Amino acid sequence: MGDDQWIHIGPEIPSVQEAVGFVSRPECGAINTFCGQTRNHEKGQPVTTLYYDCYRKMALSETSRLIIQIREEFGVSAAALFHKTGEVPIGETSIIIALSAPHRKQAISGTLELLDRFKQQVPIWKKEYFADGPQWKEEQ
Repeated sequence: MGDDQWIHIGPEIPSVQEAVGFVSRPECGAINTFCGQTRNHEKGQPVTTLYYDCYRKMALSETSRLIIQIREEFGVSAAALFHKTGEVPIGETSIIIALSAPHRKQAISGTLELLDRFKQQVPIWKKEYFADGPQWKEEQ
């Protein structure tokens, strides 16, 4: 954890309140958060649970690189990104992103872009469990 970014990837993740507390800055008028949780379906099929695995060292490095990009491109002051690994049951949070910026458009746009890049570029893999068995999901 540095002064302007906090990344945590593991079987337990800090809370959204901790993320907001970390990114809060007196010069910022906006904090935007995103919490992703396991839903009970995917493309019309019931989902029973999710499982995430990762190449942790590379995931941490790549996430840090992405946050630096987002901070530069969107004028974001601070960022926190937490992602859970292992089983994530229905209704449980798998990812938390919090960004602070001087203005709301910077924080909101930065959050959306960070999430999209994270899902495309960071080596974290999702296995969805259906009634007829598990299936590894490819990000789109």
